[in-house]
Amino acid sequence: MNKRPITLSKTRLMHGLQCHKALYYDLYQPKLAAPITDDQQALFDQGREVGELAREKFPGGTLIDAPPWDWDQAIRKTRAELDAGANTIYEAAFGFDRFFCRVDILHRSDPMGRWSVIEVKSTTSVKEDHISDVAIQCWILSRNNMELEGAHVMHINNLCRYPELENLFTLTDVTQQIRDAYPTVTKKMGDLYSVATKGVEPQIPIGPY
Repeated sequence: MNKRPITLSKTRLMHGLQCHKALYYDLYQPKLAAPITDDQQALFDQGREVGELAREKFPGGTLIDAPPWDWDQAIRKTRAELDAGANTIYEAAFGFDRFFCRVDILHRSDPMGRWSVIEVKSTTSVKEDHISDVAIQCWILSRNNMELEGAHVMHINNLCRYPELENLFTLTDVTQQIRDAYPTVTKKMGDLYSVATKGVEPQIPIGPY
């Protein structure tokens, strides 16, 4: 049994939304995970490169460069940037209770000082799980008293042709979709928290999920 405090990162939460048993294994049986393949690593590298290119569309921001595992440092650095009046933050970090997320691009988007959450994806369209991803972020940010104006998914424009990369990205407004999904988020987060803290393997058969 894992005795360390449970911290539910966005990645773990997304696994849990796909399947509660996946979250259990992430937390309690991580050694059973298959090694990362070369193809998977290539996808990770591609995603990182796309994320860096996306920041150029919101120039002048500050990168929260804390190590991925040092959530406390990332949250402290984010808070310092917010207190200093930053308008754009890359990889902004927020925590609530044991939930944690990082926002690809957090941009102050209107004269009222409200913020937009921008999630960067290397796909060519918005997927259903992207909405869940952004909804989790908005839920955690709202618990930090962040006033949100909108939510967007920034994905690859399949009409873009190299070497002209000015239109590499499409920014899709998913604010209404997040609002529609939001009423169910609190219950889902509670369910995932219960799975994580009970430490009992959910009895879920293999399925298409």
